[in-house]
Amino acid sequence: MEDKLKNLLRTIKATAVATGQAAGRVAGKTGKKAGEVWDQTKMSLRIVDLEGEIKDHYREIGRIVYTSRDDTTIETSTIEEHIAEIDRIMEEIEKLREKIDDLKPTKKCPNPDCGKRCDKDDRFCASCGAVLE
Repeated sequence: MEDKLKNLLRTIKATAVATGQAAGRVAGKTGKKAGEVWDQTKMSLRIVDLEGEIKDHYREIGRIVYTSRDDTTIETSTIEEHIAEIDRIMEEIEKLREKIDDLKPTKKCPNPDCGKRCDKDDRFCASCGAVLE
């Protein structure tokens, strides 16, 4: 009877250890995924902020044009500065979108007529057959 009890306790202990290890692996994967989602969310919020900045620049350009409606000349250097800043912000937004796409478990088909999302391991698009990079 004592041997059966020892075997039962060993089995329980082994099961508890295996369960703990499995739970640790799941927690690690869950933590990693949560971190990726958090990173995507931060980048998406940054994009929203940057899009707001672009709207502010558009608004300022419109104000400059409107207030100079009675003038024969418009101060183009200020407008050009706003346009350059809009271009810079748009580049930053594009980089953030690329980073977000890299975190996703899929990749976008490079065919502009398709653009479907494919598994990262796919070599060809299942929809159009384009070679995936």
